[in-house]
Amino acid sequence: MNKYGPLRRYLQEQDGEHITLSFSDVADIIGDSLPKSAREHAAWWANDATHVEAKAWMDAGYHTAFISLASETVTFIKVFASVA
Repeated sequence: MNKYGPLRRYLQEQDGEHITLSFSDVADIIGDSLPKSAREHAAWWANDATHVEAKAWMDAGYHTAFISLASETVTFIKVFASVA
């Protein structure tokens, strides 16, 4: 289990299509502080499955959609599989 496993579990337990968390909320969920880059660079929150943090929310079925470095919030949006 990596550092961001608790975030994956938290998101998997949510029913909402939109979940907005403060950076402090995310830190509380993972039980550790976020890296400095999470507070300084919106790119840290990119939906890039090569990064362990992004893999956590993507594995839970969410993508980040709105990041505010000023208010230190992130909104996760539920990703629905398209039906062919």
